[in-house]
Amino acid sequence: MSPFKIKTRHKIGLGLGLITLVLSNYVNFSPVFIEHFYSRGLFKLYRGIYDHTIALSPVPLVYILFGLLVFLVVRKFRTLDLKSTYSIAKELLSLGSFVGYVLFVFYLAWGFNYQRIPIQDQMALDLSPVDLKILKEELSRETLFLMESRPIVKSVADSISEADLPSNMEEEIRYALEAILAEYNYDVNGRVRVRQLAPSGILLRIKTAGVYIPFVGEGHIDKGLHPIQKPFTMAHEMAHGYGFGDEGTCNFLAYLACLKSEVPIIRYSGSMGYWKYLSSNLRANNSEEYVRFRQNLPESLKSDLDDIYVNSVKYPDLFPKARDKMYNSYLKSQGIKEGMQNYDRVILLVHSWQKKHGNFYQLLSRQGTQGIE
Repeated sequence: MSPFKIKTRHKIGLGLGLITLVLSNYVNFSPVFIEHFYSRGLFKLYRGIYDHTIALSPVPLVYILFGLLVFLVVRKFRTLDLKSTYSIAKELLSLGSFVGYVLFVFYLAWGFNYQRIPIQDQMALDLSPVDLKILKEELSRETLFLMESRPIVKSVADSISEADLPSNMEEEIRYALEAILAEYNYDVNGRVRVRQLAPSGILLRIKTAGVYIPFVGEGHIDKGLHPIQKPFTMAHEMAHGYGFGDEGTCNFLAYLACLKSEVPIIRYSGSMGYWKYLSSNLRANNSEEYVRFRQNLPESLKSDLDDIYVNSVKYPDLFPKARDKMYNSYLKSQGIKEGMQNYDRVILLVHSWQKKHGNFYQLLSRQGTQGIE
């Protein structure tokens, strides 16, 4: 048996992983430092270079990454000798090194954005609790906007389909999101891609509509999503790509971006996405009142909600509890104390934005069918 030696690449991987763990968990970087030196510095530089080189690939990079991982796993199993302690120790060392590289790339390419200055501080928003009365007022306003905008999208007698989405949906959403970010002095760089993943249900079956993967620098939405849900979900994942980790913040930016768009179906999707968070919170606070509210909705909205539900049951969750626990733990490990409830933070952000600027429905009404300014 040859003497056990640690290869240089394994030493580097273990070292980088250890350094990354220390920096991300034990070094108390100030949000100001992260904001200016990482989010608006190193990350912005990386975003600009990456998006104009590797990200130009016509093939979703996640497919290439997945293929590479499968190849590496198969190769490892072919060389692993379970009867040899030496072989097992060598592969465990290799695995530890690989994890170290993964941690390093994750934080360098995106992960430190979790620690940047919160968006409410950047936008000077005064976040205050939303009680049941305010929640119902928000829900009523959003319902009114959906009712008014639905006929602009398509005849209320017809269901919304994939054909109603613009062929350049990704570009429309990127343009609107970048305009919103520019208004609040976020100097974006790059051209974030959000791809539709096939086969349909690949994400929905793990209770996920979309995901941003830092290792490929791209966002992804499930191809099987109902068309009404796609623009809002795409805008959410694109916001992650521009350097925002907080889920509530990405929902908020997605909402603003969708309403900024001049495309009716994109605005409708953004409003519907926010409406679903509001209605879900009403149901959690007062289920009986929610049932009455749901029954009194106009038929066009009921039909759209039913269509979304029917589409979702095509893809039953495979591991719903396991997924929720893992993702909840992941968010908390990144400093998001409320875990998955962080998604609902969009309600606080929208409410405080409207207190400062006026509600979105009134702004849109003053501008006809144009997006917010």
